[in-house]
Amino acid sequence: MHVLNLGPLGYWKQCETVDISWVAIQGFGGLFFELNGSMKAQAIGKGVASQYLKDYSSLSSNLCIPMELSSEACLMLWADPTFGLQDEYHYKLWVNWALYDSLSDGAKIA
Repeated sequence: MHVLNLGPLGYWKQCETVDISWVAIQGFGGLFFELNGSMKAQAIGKGVASQYLKDYSSLSSNLCIPMELSSEACLMLWADPTFGLQDEYHYKLWVNWALYDSLSDGAKIA
């Protein structure tokens, strides 16, 4: 007994008949929106960090002292493994949190 898998056959038929320009437009559109969302937040974060968060002492003088945070809280902001400002890949999380309303649900952060 042989079972015919119709899914791949439908896919190949669609590949034969679809207009390649439509596929390209869909692909570039998806790429644009994804890059626009993630790269913009990363660029903003790196720009702010290069001016105000170069190292722990600049974080302390630019953020922790004006906000009257304790040294423990400041160190946690800097060295936290998930959200710490020491890692440049976390800047995007902070920017998204600031842009998309910190009082809303946390789903927008990730």
